Amino acid sequence: MPPPAERGFSFYEKMTEDKIGKIVIEMKRAIHPLKSFFTPAQRKVGEYFSSSTLQQEQEERIILGAKSCDLNALKISDSVYSGEKFGKEYKDPFYIEARKRTLIISSDCVSPDENCFCNLVGSKPFPEEGFDLNFSFVEEGFVVQIGSEKGESLIKEYDAFFSSASQEMIRKMEKRREKSIKLLEKSNREFKTGVPYREVVKDSYDSPVWKEHSESCVDCGGCNHICPTCRCFLLADRRYCQK
Repeated sequence: MPPPAERGFSFYEKMTEDKIGKIVIEMKRAIHPLKSFFTPAQRKVGEYFSSSTLQQEQEERIILGAKSCDLNALKISDSVYSGEKFGKEYKDPFYIEARKRTLIISSDCVSPDENCFCNLVGSKPFPEEGFDLNFSFVEEGFVVQIGSEKGESLIKEYDAFFSSASQEMIRKMEKRREKSIKLLEKSNREFKTGVPYREVVKDSYDSPVWKEHSESCVDCGGCNHICPTCRCFLLADRRYCQK
């Protein structure tokens, strides 16, 4: 599911043979948040008169082109739905199964967008954890980093397509990463704060900014789905009548 470039944005699409030439992984993050692959907008989680939760088949899949900010956001979803944050009794079996059957190949941001701000929230324009494999673009191809057992297994299975990275390739990768960091620092220079942004938001609950933005809200719920870290959801009983 690579994110092809389209009108300046990237979108995840299901991979088909005719789209291989359109793959772009060095651009900014795709519009879809990674959580959309694991927590769909609507899901049936149970049935009346059933002794167990409805089992849904989840195909194995690969997500290609995830970014560092995507992976950081997914960590929050993982902590909630895996039971880490609120207790093991609140595990989401659907989410956990989807995570098990998904391999994530991330990639560096070679040219951060003018609206990117990962450096302001303690992150970097290249992944450091949370991926199975990470691709760093260099002139000779890609430097591939292994981040999990799933990623290592894939490399071993297709070892004929890989070779050891030279020190020169690694040096070029590091140079590209340094350049991306400098671009971010330059574009975000005026937005630096003396304290972390998390603290700024925490101490600004009474700010008139919230009221200003809420006045244009129409309660569509779209923000819940496009926000990469929101984990709000509703559970509802629905009566189905059969004729």
